[in-house]
Amino acid sequence: MERAVEALVFSFIIYACYIPLNHGNLPFHIQSDPASKGNDTVQWEPAQLAWLVGVTAAFALFAVVYIRFDFNRMFRAVGLEHFSN
Repeated sequence: MERAVEALVFSFIIYACYIPLNHGNLPFHIQSDPASKGNDTVQWEPAQLAWLVGVTAAFALFAVVYIRFDFNRMFRAVGLEHFSN
């Protein structure tokens, strides 16, 4: 259950970073069928999708760097030990 909650939190953080960068635009739009037969089509917007990929990659890179290098060392180095716990 913990992994599912973490995935939801990380997805929300990525979404919260992506939306302000694109002024609320999503990476796709739904094109309605003109004959109204209910066959709507999802069309991806390459430029918006590139922004989403960029934000996701930056977040993943930051997570790897944060896990790989103990950032608490940085707090200890500048004398802020009580912030590291």
